[in-house]
Amino acid sequence: MQLRHVLAVVDFSTDAGLHAAWRAAHLAWAHGAELCLLSLVALANARPSSRFGATAAPARTRADLLHLAGEIRDALGVIPAVVVGVGDEGPALLRACAR
Repeated sequence: MQLRHVLAVVDFSTDAGLHAAWRAAHLAWAHGAELCLLSLVALANARPSSRFGATAAPARTRADLLHLAGEIRDALGVIPAVVVGVGDEGPALLRACAR
Protein backbone atom coordinates (compact mmCIF):
# COMPACT_ATOMS: atom_id res chain seq x y z
CA MET A 1 0.00 0.00 0.00
CA GLN A 2 1.35 3.42 -0.97
CA LEU A 3 0.43 6.38 1.25
CA ARG A 4 -0.23 9.70 -0.46
CA HIS A 5 -1.10 11.88 2.54
CA VAL A 6 -0.07 11.61 6.19
CA LEU A 7 -1.83 13.65 8.88
CA ALA A 8 -0.16 14.03 12.27
CA VAL A 9 -2.19 15.54 15.09
CA VAL A 10 0.50 17.04 17.29
CA ASP A 11 0.05 17.54 21.02
CA PHE A 12 2.95 19.46 22.53
CA SER A 13 1.91 18.69 26.12
CA THR A 14 3.77 15.34 26.12
CA ASP A 15 6.82 13.84 24.46
CA ALA A 16 4.53 11.22 22.91
CA GLY A 17 3.05 13.95 20.68
CA LEU A 18 6.47 14.79 19.26
CA HIS A 19 7.35 11.14 18.76
CA ALA A 20 4.08 10.64 16.86
CA ALA A 21 4.87 13.62 14.63
CA TRP A 22 8.33 12.24 13.82
CA ARG A 23 6.87 8.78 13.14
CA ALA A 24 4.38 10.39 10.73
CA ALA A 25 7.24 12.30 9.09
CA HIS A 26 9.20 9.09 8.56
CA LEU A 27 6.12 7.45 7.05
CA ALA A 28 5.64 10.38 4.70
CA TRP A 29 9.33 10.26 3.72
CA ALA A 30 9.27 6.49 3.13
CA HIS A 31 6.17 6.71 0.91
CA GLY A 32 6.94 10.01 -0.80
CA ALA A 33 3.69 11.31 0.70
CA GLU A 34 2.56 14.77 1.71
CA LEU A 35 2.70 15.52 5.45
CA CYS A 36 0.37 17.77 7.40
CA LEU A 37 1.06 18.73 11.02
CA LEU A 38 -2.15 19.72 12.82
CA SER A 39 -2.55 20.99 16.35
CA LEU A 40 -5.77 21.96 18.10
CA VAL A 41 -5.87 24.83 20.58
CA ALA A 42 -8.69 25.46 23.01
CA LEU A 43 -9.32 29.05 24.03
CA ALA A 44 -9.89 29.88 27.68
CA ASN A 45 -12.23 32.73 26.69
CA ALA A 46 -13.46 34.57 23.61
CA ARG A 47 -11.59 37.84 24.16
CA PRO A 48 -9.49 38.93 21.18
CA SER A 49 -6.37 39.11 23.35
CA SER A 50 -6.58 35.35 23.98
CA ARG A 51 -6.67 34.65 20.25
CA PHE A 52 -4.22 37.14 18.74
CA GLY A 53 -0.77 38.45 19.59
CA ALA A 54 2.62 36.88 19.94
CA THR A 55 1.89 35.34 23.34
CA ALA A 56 -1.58 33.98 22.53
CA ALA A 57 -1.91 30.20 22.55
CA PRO A 58 -2.62 29.89 18.79
CA ALA A 59 0.43 31.99 17.92
CA ARG A 60 2.68 29.98 20.24
CA THR A 61 1.35 26.70 18.86
CA ARG A 62 1.87 27.84 15.26
CA ALA A 63 5.44 28.88 16.09
CA ASP A 64 6.09 25.48 17.69
CA LEU A 65 4.64 23.66 14.66
CA LEU A 66 6.73 25.76 12.27
CA HIS A 67 9.85 24.97 14.29
CA LEU A 68 9.03 21.25 14.19
CA ALA A 69 8.30 21.47 10.45
CA GLY A 70 11.73 23.07 9.93
CA GLU A 71 13.44 20.28 11.85
CA ILE A 72 11.60 17.66 9.78
CA ARG A 73 12.49 19.46 6.56
CA ASP A 74 16.16 19.65 7.53
CA ALA A 75 16.36 16.02 8.64
CA LEU A 76 14.23 14.26 6.02
CA GLY A 77 13.63 16.70 3.18
CA VAL A 78 9.87 16.51 3.76
CA ILE A 79 8.14 19.90 3.81
CA PRO A 80 5.07 19.62 6.04
CA ALA A 81 1.96 21.76 5.86
CA VAL A 82 1.18 23.39 9.21
CA VAL A 83 -2.40 23.87 10.45
CA VAL A 84 -3.65 25.20 13.79
CA GLY A 85 -7.31 24.66 14.70
CA VAL A 86 -8.58 27.21 17.20
CA GLY A 87 -11.48 26.79 19.59
CA ASP A 88 -14.73 25.40 18.21
CA GLU A 89 -13.39 25.29 14.64
CA GLY A 90 -10.79 22.69 15.65
CA PRO A 91 -12.88 19.50 15.36
CA ALA A 92 -14.34 20.55 11.98
CA LEU A 93 -10.84 21.37 10.73
CA LEU A 94 -9.59 17.98 11.90
CA ARG A 95 -12.39 16.23 9.98
CA ALA A 96 -11.60 18.28 6.86
CA CYS A 97 -7.88 17.44 7.06
CA ALA A 98 -8.64 13.76 7.60
CA ARG A 99 -10.65 13.69 4.35
